Amino acid sequence: MGNLKNNIVTDLAKLYLKLNKSVKMKKLLILAALISVLSTNTFAQILKPGDGIRLTVYNIEDKVNGDYFVMEDGTIRLPYLGVLDAKETFFNVLKEKIVAKYDSIYKNPELSVQPLFRVSIIGEVNKPGVYYVTGFEKISDVLALAGGKTSSADLDGIYLVRDGKKVEVDAEQIFEEGNILADFDVKSGDKIFVPRNFWAKSNDASILVSALAVVAAIIGIFVN
Repeated sequence: MGNLKNNIVTDLAKLYLKLNKSVKMKKLLILAALISVLSTNTFAQILKPGDGIRLTVYNIEDKVNGDYFVMEDGTIRLPYLGVLDAKETFFNVLKEKIVAKYDSIYKNPELSVQPLFRVSIIGEVNKPGVYYVTGFEKISDVLALAGGKTSSADLDGIYLVRDGKKVEVDAEQIFEEGNILADFDVKSGDKIFVPRNFWAKSNDASILVSALAVVAAIIGIFVN
């Protein structure tokens, strides 16, 4: 009877450990899934013609480092690899392919592969234009790329323009929390618009009204 009881206790203990390991494994799988979801904003994008990648290798002497861009036919040419097909390929898949190919040439290369997406920064910035971003920049970094904001900028009113449509973002929260571009789903081809603040608009309106008053006064003089 005593042996039977001991065997039952032992079996229950084994079952508990098995279930406990299973729960831990489930937790690890859930964590891995969450990490995967958080990284999809940037890494699950497809590089379009004109977009590119930034290669940085730290432990080899060959000239590999640089920015390389996708051609109109969807191909990209990389040092010592030649032409790769990037058409309709998610960046994370392309990255794995690039890392594997360099790994077959060099012994354990310390390689960084970052995406380069084209975005336009327009509105109240000193140097509006098209810039390349990796998705890991903060909004303040992007404004710095465009020469910084003007004195008339309304930073809390920043929004995106995608395919001709306005996409609202919580700019105030983005600045407070230091979010990166990937956090608010900036995509290749997006326009980041920095609007004018209320006082600048009011000032423009008052200047226009004053100008109209002057014109009206001059007309009145000639009519009389």
